[in-house]
Amino acid sequence: MDEMQLEIEIRACKNVLSETDGPIVAALEGLLSCTTATAIANYLKALPDETKNLVAYRGDIRQRMNEMQDILDNGYTGGDGE
Repeated sequence: MDEMQLEIEIRACKNVLSETDGPIVAALEGLLSCTTATAIANYLKALPDETKNLVAYRGDIRQRMNEMQDILDNGYTGGDGE
């Protein structure tokens, strides 16, 4: 990947994160409204699989974005690898 491709991919990752903020914020607001440990545990247990999967997906996206940013920050060499 060349430097421009890395920058494009980083922007794409940021867009994915931005576009998926809504469900994450809603889940966090629900969690923060819990007032007891039992309520927190029940809330997390009832959290839809879709939301749990989204959290994992966003983590993967963020990791990939950070890896590409590290390549750029540490001096892109223009090699064949990423």
